[in-house]
Amino acid sequence: MPKTSRKPRWSRTLGVLISIGILGGCAKTETSGQYYQDALNYRQKGDNRAAIIQLKNALQKDPKNGDARFLLGQIYIDVGNLPAAEDEFQLALQYEQDKTKVEAALGNVYIARGEFQKILDNLNVSQGMSPTDRAGILVLRGEASFGLGQKDDAKKSYEEALAASPGFKDAILGEARLDASTGKIDDALGLVAKVLAEDPKYVKAWLLKGDLLRARSDNDNAMAAYEEILKFDHDNVLAHVSLASLDIAAGKNEDAQREVDTLKKIQPNSLMAKYLQSLIYFRKSSFQQARDELMQVLKSNPDHMPSVLLMGAINFSMNSMEEARKNLGRFVESFPDNVYARKLLTATLLKLKQPSDAMKTLSPLLGKADSDVQVESLAAEAFTQLGNYAKAAEYLEKVTEKNPDNVALRTQLGMDRVASGQTEQAIADFEAAAKQDPGKMEAQTALTLTYLGKKRFDEALASAGKMIAVNAKDPEAYNLQGAAYIGKGDFAGARKSFAKALEVSPKYVPAAVNLGLLDIRDGNSDSARKHFQDVLAIDKNNLQAMTSMAALAYKEGNLAQETDWYKRAVEANPNDIPTRNALIRLYLGQNQPKDALSVAQDGVTRMPSSPEALDLLGSTQSAEGMHKESVDTFMKLVKLVPNSPVAYYRLALAQMVNLDYASAAASLAKALELKPDYIEADNALVSLEVKSGDFATAMKIAKGVERRYPESGLGLYMQGDILMAQHQYGQAADLFQQAQKKHPSTGGAMKPHAAMSLGGNARRADAMMTAWVKAHPGDMMARKYLAEVLLKEGDVKASIAEFEASLKIDPNDVESLNNLAALYQQEKNPLALQVAEKAYKLASANPQVMDTLGWILVGSDDKRALGLLQKAASMLPGVQEIHYHYAVVLAKTGDKSGARKELQGILNTGGDFPEKSAARTLLDQL
Repeated sequence: MPKTSRKPRWSRTLGVLISIGILGGCAKTETSGQYYQDALNYRQKGDNRAAIIQLKNALQKDPKNGDARFLLGQIYIDVGNLPAAEDEFQLALQYEQDKTKVEAALGNVYIARGEFQKILDNLNVSQGMSPTDRAGILVLRGEASFGLGQKDDAKKSYEEALAASPGFKDAILGEARLDASTGKIDDALGLVAKVLAEDPKYVKAWLLKGDLLRARSDNDNAMAAYEEILKFDHDNVLAHVSLASLDIAAGKNEDAQREVDTLKKIQPNSLMAKYLQSLIYFRKSSFQQARDELMQVLKSNPDHMPSVLLMGAINFSMNSMEEARKNLGRFVESFPDNVYARKLLTATLLKLKQPSDAMKTLSPLLGKADSDVQVESLAAEAFTQLGNYAKAAEYLEKVTEKNPDNVALRTQLGMDRVASGQTEQAIADFEAAAKQDPGKMEAQTALTLTYLGKKRFDEALASAGKMIAVNAKDPEAYNLQGAAYIGKGDFAGARKSFAKALEVSPKYVPAAVNLGLLDIRDGNSDSARKHFQDVLAIDKNNLQAMTSMAALAYKEGNLAQETDWYKRAVEANPNDIPTRNALIRLYLGQNQPKDALSVAQDGVTRMPSSPEALDLLGSTQSAEGMHKESVDTFMKLVKLVPNSPVAYYRLALAQMVNLDYASAAASLAKALELKPDYIEADNALVSLEVKSGDFATAMKIAKGVERRYPESGLGLYMQGDILMAQHQYGQAADLFQQAQKKHPSTGGAMKPHAAMSLGGNARRADAMMTAWVKAHPGDMMARKYLAEVLLKEGDVKASIAEFEASLKIDPNDVESLNNLAALYQQEKNPLALQVAEKAYKLASANPQVMDTLGWILVGSDDKRALGLLQKAASMLPGVQEIHYHYAVVLAKTGDKSGARKELQGILNTGGDFPEKSAARTLLDQL
């Protein structure tokens, strides 16, 4: 029999015994007390991570080990894990730890959290306390009083602590903080040195020394103090935090990142590490990452005020101004003496165009002998927005006086003077700044732009030439030179300048766009398209190139491409309100209200705190007859920007359309309270009074406007409107003419024409309107108005001439094309079909355009006529003329029953339309 290999029978049993620990002698077993002792040793060596591991082992062995709980809580304070520390101290109380000792430890947690009142309410000295315990409690009360700004009470507590326990280190450090708070930094450092002489490894003393040195900008020695701590306590969280913040302040982001990475290893969920990480991202301009990191901090601790301030700064940098206002306002309310926060909040309010609130915020910083340049610059901007340009210039002059060699400030002063209309002084400032530092182009660039703005093109050319002389490879200089040539009408010179800009910098986008726009002007669509495509190859989301492509599509009459380019522009630049608005207008023009509303709603979804996005949605809803929804949207706008007069004005207009005149009046009153010189609100209020029949009150408001703005003519226009409502056409015409002399405009020419015509003086009115159009041949609105007037008066040929002239101004104006096609058809002009086809290509969803083309096609028996007229009639059920056209095409195609139904419908509704007689005749024939 062959041999077999067999394991000893006891081997499996031995394995079981080992696994259940019966053979205790085979492995060492630590007791809870031994783990605790190991933790004490590790802590003494500064190895908190190892100490925490051993304490957790101790508590796994004996969860009721109160000493281990207490020590673990102390270490958690050291590493900055305050919630865990509090939990351990509460458990320590349950497991027979000394109540006074634990309460004192809890007091340190409350101090770290800033919960000062909780200490004063709950921690008191009592009979029988040891001198050391008594001193500890008194120090905590002192720190709480100090935190609440009660310095006298703090001083008293520290003195009592030292009386109870002479030389008590934390009491001496408390007195040092008091000295520092009154500016006695040297005295404070002396007290800290006294503590360190007694205990060279006392962490709190080294931390305070670092903080004191940092307070007097001795950052190198402050850093050395924090680094000293790490020699004997290398996991000290506060030391790493302080080193990271010093590195961040010095712009040493890589060094700061190393400290933060260390913090994350010590305490993976440290909120302070996340805060510092956010601060590093912010300093590197990675604002989205900074925001995402900081959101985690604020989610866990919404009242961490440094994070609230940082979030406000991030919001500002990301142009989320309403969010910035909320966060910065909250911080300033809690810390009114923080200059940085107050200045940033002021800048935010100025971005939101709330200059009155900005001045209130800034006022505590004004008038101080040590007020800085930023404060005075902000004051200048606020006064500019308030319209007080003299005061704005006064502040900027102060800034420039304090910094006479600061080219940027002198340039800014010039820019402010440009804004306030002080062009000559601005030019002098720019010239002085340019002479101070010829190598810097900011002032020379601003000077060139100012000359361009004032249409002083020769001087702009000379200024751009100086820029080129300093740096012949500066594409911006050639671009500005090209703009000056355009101003002079020298388009060939402009083209050369823009081409030169691209030669020195092939990827300089503005010059490529300008060349494309010149090509559009010259009718060279292919070349224009090539320039814009080149721009998009460099920058695929370039907004100007996309909208220029849309403009090119419009010029070519390609509505589908125009819409597509605006869609792409909105997708690539979703926060650009003007582009979103252009797409909405296109959709509304094509009778696509759902698409228009979708674009408007998407804007609000993406930018819920954007007043502009809400305004756009409300306007779109109003345009589509959604009056209640429009009011609701503008109510949200008012809540978002409660100090905006424009918001209340927009709400009032929506309420008027919704026939809620009482609410509209209240909204307008609020708008005028916020901005007493708000003329548009005055005008709307006049309209309300007219609607209610209170002409006397309306006239009083209008005359008030005339007194305040005698040269504008606005008050006269308002008075004329009131007289028109009372059918006093002659007096209204006189007032309109007076206003037109003060402030000529297209609307100003149309108003007296309407008044004269209604007053029975149509010939004089037409002569006046014709004279205006002759004097302003490019005024398309006036030409179209005159064309409509002439058509109503039966002068078809003269009306056709005006519509033709309008199309020379804008060949793609759908209204002019449609009207001209209808008139050509009436005059049997063979161009009618060609013009109607072009209008339909541009606006294929417009029912009026469908009707015109369909009616022309009926005459040529084109099969498309039936579909076009059917769709037009369904879209405009109340327009009898279109339904007559549809009846005709039904009759021609053999659907006599359908034709009779259409004709009976329009004839039974009553009312007149041009072809009513023909409709009755056709019905009789059928």
